[in-house]
Amino acid sequence: MQIINGNDRVSTIDRTYFVAGQIADIIHNGFLGSGKFAFTNVYTGDDIHNSDIEDIYLTCADHETRYFKVIDRLKIKPNESRYLLGDDTRPSGYEYSYDAELAKYIACYE
Repeated sequence: MQIINGNDRVSTIDRTYFVAGQIADIIHNGFLGSGKFAFTNVYTGDDIHNSDIEDIYLTCADHETRYFKVIDRLKIKPNESRYLLGDDTRPSGYEYSYDAELAKYIACYE
């Protein structure tokens, strides 16, 4: 298992186990690769399509069954939310932050 980088809010081991548990639950409920992943703003005043946003949730939801799960809280670089949402094209040679790369992999898994 690869350890996920932590930050001042959570240790690396705690975050790794939390995300692994959330993904295990999603697999158990049959939602992995279902296209039900979304990026959600952390603060209600934020616009997730704003290029300056640096704090978002990666979520999985099924509106038919009321299943909703926050997978992880991501700390990303400016403009990354716009690249993750497809609002902007990622510049050639641009490298995602660690959080954005992990989230993109989970959200696009098929």
